[in-house]
Parts: sequence; structure tokens; C-alpha cells
Amino acid sequence: MTIATVAAITLAGSAIGSPSGHVIDLTRPVVTKDLTRSALGADAEDFCINGVEFANLLGPRRHEFARHLREGGVKVLRFATMLRYDFAGADATLKLARLTTGADDMEALWYEWFDPELFFSFCRENDINIIAMVNLPLFYDVDTDRALDGLLFPEACARNAARFVQWVADHDYADTVVAWELGNETYGYSRKCEPEVLARLNAVCARAMKAVDPGIKIAVPGVAMGAGWKGATTEEGRGYQELTEFSARTLAALGRDARLIDYLILHLYGQNEAYNASGFGPVNFHRDLIAPNPNCRHMRFIVTEWRYVAHPTTGDQTFLWGALHHGKVTADLLADPRVDWIAGIHSLNMLGGLLFVSNGEIWHLWEPENVRIPDPLRKPRMALGPYAVVLRWLNEAVERCPLLVGTGDTGGGGSQARDCGRLTTRSAEGSSGSPR
Repeated sequence: MTIATVAAITLAGSAIGSPSGHVIDLTRPVVTKDLTRSALGADAEDFCINGVEFANLLGPRRHEFARHLREGGVKVLRFATMLRYDFAGADATLKLARLTTGADDMEALWYEWFDPELFFSFCRENDINIIAMVNLPLFYDVDTDRALDGLLFPEACARNAARFVQWVADHDYADTVVAWELGNETYGYSRKCEPEVLARLNAVCARAMKAVDPGIKIAVPGVAMGAGWKGATTEEGRGYQELTEFSARTLAALGRDARLIDYLILHLYGQNEAYNASGFGPVNFHRDLIAPNPNCRHMRFIVTEWRYVAHPTTGDQTFLWGALHHGKVTADLLADPRVDWIAGIHSLNMLGGLLFVSNGEIWHLWEPENVRIPDPLRKPRMALGPYAVVLRWLNEAVERCPLLVGTGDTGGGGSQARDCGRLTTRSAEGSSGSPR
């Protein structure tokens, strides 16, 4: 039995089982999910906010970096600009970061600016898909050579977003970008603007970007609280309620412009319970943000940040707690018929993550107690993290068995398609073949 077969069984197992009391009709096999739009990867946020090492990896250590990502089976990276990177150049980035962080020099920004050509060409060379991000609401405006707030200057922000799409098209990287994020967690502006203001900004940016390339997929952030927070009177509970309401009202304010948006972005963080960040996440988002809004029911989900616990400990570095629990979450998400790209273990070098890098002195590794971990060999090198093993298993399963097939649910009651029972290969003609 191959590793990919074991992973396929794991993925199918995550989808097996209908609600209690439902009857599975074994005579009615149906395709519940086409996995050709699904793959696992990582949030490469470190490229932009703590990325001195990673900027180096795209240059002098490029081949070593590529080999490790291939060995880890990485198929998608999120290029999160996070209001601290602008592809226009180091000066543009500095002006944006000054507005964002108040920093006044590049050293204070924690990273070394790099030519975006390095990142995009690296991904194309290594068959890695990209989830790109445009800076929003804060952005660098090339026309005025200033950093501006898109909530006040939406049309200028839209021009900035469109020029990034144009840059990607001009450099022949359009086929590597599977989705465009409109900013990061912009629901955090709930106390700065009304939902209608953010909705208008999302709409004008999406329209300008699709005018450049109508084929792109655009994603907007959202947040949805777990059922346990409904009615909670604690400060944390009220905060989740406020953000969820703001997200729902922002989507509703789009009106028919919601057709410009293809994906809703999920950031899933478990609340120190092993399975909290798994299938419950999509359920909450669908319940609070999609189902109440007919204009949004075409939207699918991408996951660009997640950890199975919100506040990890040193124990999360281990294979058991890092790899196995992370693998459980990703298997659940791959099996969910609403979820496509999953590029979000947060982040590339964090905890039970994908890749750890030594510069010959210390390991570039996010450690819960912020302890600097020395490299006793004093040799620049890389090491795959524990999650890389499971990630490769699951990505190989998806490649070999790209159709998730269920049996049909005769229980009625509008249940979700969660009774998937097997994976199949696709023939050259596009039909399903024998199960693996």
C-alpha cells in the first residue's frame, strides 16, 4: 500500500458518515467534490513581515529552498503583503509601512524588500500555485507617491489593486494565481467605518481588477463565530458577535455587486481544542454569512490562515500534536464540498509547520515563548517540519484521486453532503474510474 493510498483512505474517512439516523443509499454514487481546485500549502506571511531569511531563500538559497518545498509536497503559497510590502519597490513599501506601523526606517520593518519577480518565478518554476493579496484598505498610491487609506480614497485604491493584476499579467504569471485576497482581516475595521463603506471599497477594487483580467478569482475576508459565542456576555464573546455582524452586513451591502466576489476567506483558529478548527469553521461561515444572503450563495471558501489551536504551546512542535492534529484539520477541509484552496497553516515556519531554516547561528522558527533556538552545528541548513509529512500524503492523494465520491443521503432534511465514501481517479475523457 503506497503512502498516497493511505492518505486517500484518510481523506475519504474524513468525509464518511451521515447524520444520525440517516440511511445511506449505496446504489446512488455521486461526485461530492472535484478536488482539482484543492491543494494544501502554507501562509508565506514571513516573506513580508519577518522575512530577512526568506528573502535570502528566494535568491542565493533558491535551489535548496525549492528542494525542501518539493519534498514537503507544497502546492500553494499565500503571498500575504499584510500592508508591509508593495511590489512597486522598497521606497513604496517604506511609505506604506510608515503609515501602517509608524516605523521610519527599513530596519524597523523587520524584513528585507525583495523583487516580486523572485517569488512569482520561484512558484512557477516549482509548480506552486499562489494566493496573492492586494493592500487594502491602506495602500501605496503610485500617482501621488503617498500611502493612502482606501476607505477615504476608494477609486485610487482600486487603481492600485488593478496595477498589481496588470503586473502579474504583463509578467506572464496569471496562470499561477488561483485567487486574489482583498486585504487581510478587514473586518477588523468594524469600529472605523460602516459596513457599506468597506463593501463599496471591495466592489470598486474587484471591478477594476476584473477589468484587467476577467478570469481572476477574488476573495474577501469574513469572520463567523462559533455557536458557543452566541449570546455570550463576556468581552471576548461580544467581540466575536460584533465582528460576525459586521462581516454579514458588509456582504449584504454589496448587493448585486456580490457577483464580483468568488471566494469568502476563512481564518480558522481552534480555541485550544484539537478539533475546534476543523469542519465547524465552514459550517459557521455558511450559517452566518452565506445562507442569509441570496447574493452570496455562489461563493466558495478558501482557507488562508489556520492552526488547530489559537494559542499554541511548545508541545505543538511534536509530531503527535503538530502533524496529526494538523492533518485531521486539513483532511476535514479537503473533504468539505465548499472549500477549495487551503494555503493557511499559519505560518510557513510556525510550530508543527512545514519548514525551519537555520542561518548558521539560530533557527528561524516561531517559538511560543520567543526563545531563540541556537543551531549547534553552526551550519546554514533547512529542515522539514512535522506537518510536511502529512501535507505531502494528502496532496499526493488529491493528485492521484481528484474526485471525492459519495453514496447519496436518503435521510432528507437538507443535510450537507458529508457522507462521502471513496475517492476515484479521473479518466482521460473526464469520467470517474475505479476507486483507489
